[in-house]
Amino acid sequence: MAVGREQDAISQCEYIENNHPLRKIKKQAEDLRYIFEAPKLEVSDAERVQIPLLQSDTWRKPDVRRGRMPSRLNKGKPKIKETYWDKAKWEIVPPQVKELKWYYQVLWATVLLAALVYGNMAAKH
Repeated sequence: MAVGREQDAISQCEYIENNHPLRKIKKQAEDLRYIFEAPKLEVSDAERVQIPLLQSDTWRKPDVRRGRMPSRLNKGKPKIKETYWDKAKWEIVPPQVKELKWYYQVLWATVLLAALVYGNMAAKH
């Protein structure tokens, strides 16, 4: 794991444990140092798991010319019908600022006039 420099890795982990300001990093360095200092297990070839390679002619081989499976495998399959969501445009159109129409000005003037009239009536009573 340390490519032949286990002692350097252990000393670096100890340095981080003693000097790093974050407790989480110190804990990770301590855990890593524990792994480096653990005794090495001698595992024989008989104790290792052997996974045989599957080499069979029944596996499908890709068509090298086209970069996909041979077309004979796709024959007889119905084509999928295109749905609305496939045809929909997924572009986001930014909202456009509407021009200030006359009725916005009339509405604003009406609200302002109503507030003035209400304020004058409330002041008289």
